[in-house]
This record gives sequence, structure tokens and C-alpha cells, in this order.
Amino acid sequence: MGTGASGMLFCCSDVNNYRATALGRVRGLNLDGKVYIITGASGGMGVPTAAALFEAGASVIIASRSLEKLGKAKQDIINSSRRKDGEEKIKTMKLDMGDYNSIGSFTDDVSKVFQKVDVLINNAGLHPGNKFAAGKYGWERSFQVNFLGPVVLIEKMMPLLQAAPEARIVNLGSLSHIDAPKPIEFSKLPRNADSFGGYDIDYCEAKWLLSAYTQALNDKLSKGNAKIKAVCADPGISPNSAMWDEQPAPMRFMVRVCCVCLTHTTEQAAGTPVFAAVSPYENLVGGGYYTNGCLHPPRADTKDAENWTNISALIKKVLPQDLVPKDLF
Repeated sequence: MGTGASGMLFCCSDVNNYRATALGRVRGLNLDGKVYIITGASGGMGVPTAAALFEAGASVIIASRSLEKLGKAKQDIINSSRRKDGEEKIKTMKLDMGDYNSIGSFTDDVSKVFQKVDVLINNAGLHPGNKFAAGKYGWERSFQVNFLGPVVLIEKMMPLLQAAPEARIVNLGSLSHIDAPKPIEFSKLPRNADSFGGYDIDYCEAKWLLSAYTQALNDKLSKGNAKIKAVCADPGISPNSAMWDEQPAPMRFMVRVCCVCLTHTTEQAAGTPVFAAVSPYENLVGGGYYTNGCLHPPRADTKDAENWTNISALIKKVLPQDLVPKDLF
């Protein structure tokens, strides 16, 4: 999610692409037979993302912590669609990206229904508040949800992704990764109450880690037998993102004003992850950082091999041994 003045310029670099909606990205496509997973899909960008993919014929799994909110989201998608098979083709499944047990149970639930997954969209995200808030495992919550959660989910989903003829992993990026400390202070990660830096550090750091991890992961996948690509998709600022819910009212107001001025709706923000999810496989640049339907360079040090090694060491340090991805880069 791009923020700040530089984020505004970044997102406005191509106005026509910036205004493209999720539905606009799937116009004319037939996704029948494809299986898509969207995390954090009970609100915000997750709903129009799922709605567009469903409208184009896909089977969609929407996942979130609240089954009640997911049920409402599913009904909203069905009501707005011309399709009549929503009850069968949209699955709601409980998933807490801050809980490894929940991620494992979710993976089991998916494998009971589908033999493959074509696209995993890691849409779930969390902004840190102004005070340190520990997640289940003691790390700062946004670090857990925005970085460690996707790492664990991707590894758990790998067999189902490998079963698809051409699979992809779409991780939601953010221009905020540019504002992460430079160099990244790996010795301080994961942060605790004493080293907590709030949005300006913790969120930006988590998004930097996810951007670098996506590139390293794609590099590893490109050397394997399965056809799987991993990319980042930066949606820009979304006015109704659930990630803003815990922020102070003045910040929520500022975000909405900025989005109105930029004519960037939640449906338009969802256009970039949908673009990454449906673009022809041969045209998608593995490891790429996409925004507005175009490739943009991430911060240069996300491509650094030494940083990839440091990320690997960090993952091994904080994750239980049985959850560490196999053959880390």
C-alpha cells in the first residue's frame, strides 16, 4: 500500500491503469476451472478482488478470521454477480494469518475440497497501532501477519500450487517498503516492545521483507520443475482497507480524502492484484513488483543476495523448525 508524497506520484504514474477496476481487469476472460484463494477477503480490497475473479468464472476461496463477515462478503458477491452458482463456487474458510495452527487447518480444509490451487493471493494485512501489540508468538502483530504468515501459508500451499499446470503467488506489496530502515537492522528483528517503531518502521520493514522474500522465492521456484511464479502487487492506497481500522480517526480521514482526490476507489485498488492474478502466464515477470498493471522497480536492496541470506536466517530463527520452508534460498 503506497503512502506519502512519493506514493502518490508512484500510483499516479499511469492514470488510466490507476483507475482500472478489478472487474475491468477480467473483462473478456474465462477463468472456468481455475481455483483462486484470497486471504483477508471479508472486507476491503479482498471483496472486489474475489468478486472479479468469480465473475470471470473462477472457483474462489475467500478466507479471513471472521466467518460471519465472510458470509456477508459471499452474499454481497453473489448478489452483485450474473452467475447463479455462487453457493457452490465461492467457499468461505476461516484463516488467521497470525496463528500457525489456523494456517495449517486452513490448508487441510482447502485440500479436502480442491486438488490444486492456481493462484494464491496474500491479501491479508495489518497496520500496527501506535503502541506495541504482541501477536500469539510474542512478535509484533503486523510483522506476524504481513510477513511470517504469508511465508508459512505459501509453504503449506506448495503441494496444491505444484499440482496446477501454471500457478502463481501474488503477495500484496507496498511502496512503504522504500521507507524501511536502510540498511535493514536484522539484529533487531523481530521487534519487541523495546524496539517497536510503529508504522514508520514496523509496517515498512514487514513490507520490505515481503518484497525481498518474493523475489528470492521466485528465484528458487524458477530452478524447480513446477511452473510457479511469485510476484508482488502494490494496490496503492485503498480508502476502505480493513488495515486502517485500528488507526486514529485523523489518519483514516486523511486516507479517504487522498483517495477521493486521486479518484482511487477500493475497486480500483483491487485492480492491480487482479491484474497480477489473471495476466497471461508467459507475460508475467516472476519476482516482479507490479503497480497499475505495470512493472516498477522495488528498492534496490530487496534484490541483494546477502539480504536474501539474512532473511533466510531470520525465518529459521523465528519459525518452529517444522514450519521452516524447505530448501530456503
